[in-house]
Amino acid sequence: MNLSPADYRIVTSRVGGECGVEFDSKEIGVFGACGEGTLSEREAMAAVEEMRFWLWIMSDHAKLIRNGFDLAEEDLFRYSDALAQNLDGMLARIQSVNPPFLPEQVSSLIAESNAVTVPLREFKADLVVAIRECRVMTNLPAELIDHIRRESEFFLGVINGLVGGPYPTRCNLKIPAPPGKETEPAALAPRSLIPCMGQLAGAILQDGILFFTRINGEHATVLSLYFRPEVQEDLREETEEYGQKLLGLLEELTAKVVQGSSFRDLKDIMDEIRESTISWLEHLRTLKAAVGSCSVPTGQVNFPFSLLDHMEREGMYSIELLDMAQNV
Repeated sequence: MNLSPADYRIVTSRVGGECGVEFDSKEIGVFGACGEGTLSEREAMAAVEEMRFWLWIMSDHAKLIRNGFDLAEEDLFRYSDALAQNLDGMLARIQSVNPPFLPEQVSSLIAESNAVTVPLREFKADLVVAIRECRVMTNLPAELIDHIRRESEFFLGVINGLVGGPYPTRCNLKIPAPPGKETEPAALAPRSLIPCMGQLAGAILQDGILFFTRINGEHATVLSLYFRPEVQEDLREETEEYGQKLLGLLEELTAKVVQGSSFRDLKDIMDEIRESTISWLEHLRTLKAAVGSCSVPTGQVNFPFSLLDHMEREGMYSIELLDMAQNV
């Protein structure tokens, strides 16, 4: 597989057609509600918070991809390991920054975070195609790689909107939308800024909740595939049920969104999603305790223990959005 730097717009065009279109924040007028002109102190703090969360997630992704390659894919193993090391180094830098966060410093950190994350995003997009064409040997399905590609898109959209974009489209993130709005930019913003976004808060929360309900549902579905046959059947069925529940609620929410329902009309389903997400998190914590103490049947599972913590962190992110939705 060719590992030379890719033009990301070419990669997304090959993978998603119109979904590869990107917008800058000036085109859609998201920021300015919390600060004016250059990056404000509040926006700088919000950016640091997001980078601390997402760079850890991105590093996990690079390591997950690395550990899934066949023994013959040594070059790809080393490349993904190098991506992980770059992300770990950037995360360490972000974690070492202490308040007050200078806007100019944070703008530079956003650029540096792009520099280590965009190559991973491109790599994921290329892998989706290569796996489907059977040009790469890995134990990870293309659908899982596309799942984590979408998370890269989300992260970059959240931080890049603070400095002028670009934003990914809704269809690039698989966020449902009314007819004709699928190729519009997703409404994204750092979590701590959403409460001061005024009328935009509802749109940002709606897109975020749609995104993460799919993410959490896919997490449960994928995790259920990796329990051991027969001896861990109960765990497999229980985990799969969480995925079915969340994806079923996503279908209900999608139907209302496509019909053009107001944010207020979506709140009942969002409350159900919140309760189901809390139950999913409790299940993950129970699994962490059982797997960590080797008390599951046979003592081990067929997935990395750290994957449970990874999924829990993303579930907690989604709960923050769902909690905010109750007050909008």
